Amino acid sequence: MSKRKNGEGSWGKKKIGKYTYNYYRDINGNYTYGKTIKEVNQKLTQKKEQEFVLNNKTTFGEYINNWLLQKKSTIEPTTYDCYETMIDSQIINFKDYDLANQQLSNLSRETFQKYLDALAEKYSRATIKKIWVIIKQCISYGEINNDVPINTTKLVKVPIEANVKVKKKEVPFLTKNDADKLYNIVSLTYSNGEPVYGSNARALILIMYSGMRVSEMIALKWKNVDIKNKRISIEQSAAEIKNRSNDGGNAYIQYDKSPKTHDSERIIPLPNRAMEMIEWFENKNKNHTPDDYVCLSNNKTKINRRDINRTLKSMAKRAECSITDLSVHSLRHTYGSILLSEGVDIKKVSELLGHSDITVTYNIYIGILENEKKDEVERVFN
Repeated sequence: MSKRKNGEGSWGKKKIGKYTYNYYRDINGNYTYGKTIKEVNQKLTQKKEQEFVLNNKTTFGEYINNWLLQKKSTIEPTTYDCYETMIDSQIINFKDYDLANQQLSNLSRETFQKYLDALAEKYSRATIKKIWVIIKQCISYGEINNDVPINTTKLVKVPIEANVKVKKKEVPFLTKNDADKLYNIVSLTYSNGEPVYGSNARALILIMYSGMRVSEMIALKWKNVDIKNKRISIEQSAAEIKNRSNDGGNAYIQYDKSPKTHDSERIIPLPNRAMEMIEWFENKNKNHTPDDYVCLSNNKTKINRRDINRTLKSMAKRAECSITDLSVHSLRHTYGSILLSEGVDIKKVSELLGHSDITVTYNIYIGILENEKKDEVERVFN
């Protein structure tokens, strides 16, 4: 029996002779067959690439989807997935301003400004900036190939923060006292001596005292750990891409990739509390090899980032932290904030966190830095 996928056409299986084939039937009734769904998807992609013909009725939605296909081989799979999702959500299926069905010849500065203003009624400024970066790349490609009018993105402005619907959220981070509470809660045990919190909790504490990204923690291997010198080297991060050959299995495929920027590759010295977590994982997995992952779940599988977010909320509530609505990213910022509040130079903090630019660090911790300036002025003049 056929089933709908992605709102277009239908999928199913059909027996032809001795063999059963998967098929996709488009909205015009045309069939594409293959032995597997992966093969059908490959044929559909090839058809799309071959069928695209630029004419005076070509819409921007058609054009940007074709541009993305052309770009596929030159960008990271995770970047491609991100672009595809944003184009689908913020352009193709965005109902408040129909940019997708605008013909290329009709594109203008006014078109794009009205579109960005419409986005501002629904999304955050960060989201609008991301989709605008994608659109400008596509338009630049179109200008080089003489496919679109020149300068249609010039002078178009992303709406300011005050004029967007979804306001920027500050990532909360814990005080040093709350960090102590969270660390202490890990040692809780039941009456039978079993720990209340297991692997997920130790992975969270390791992040809080190393400043690693959650993706870096998941991809950390024993060959990256120098126990003698109490340090780790960040060389990879965990990533997920869509499983386009999905035939009922997982929707995403996990893999390890090189960090996005050179600054993300770094060596992090570990304090005693972080080393305690490393030693805990070593005792749990004594026969590990250099290529084994350090942070494994209680079932000896890779840590799941969705699971540890739930664990963190439980830990913060039980520890009675002043902030309980935390994300894993909050622990990374807790690490940076404690270092800064103890007088560590911001450039060193930026390097430890793997930020691409010191201004990124400054913008995150501007509140702490402003308070420090106030304290210094009062210390000197009062």
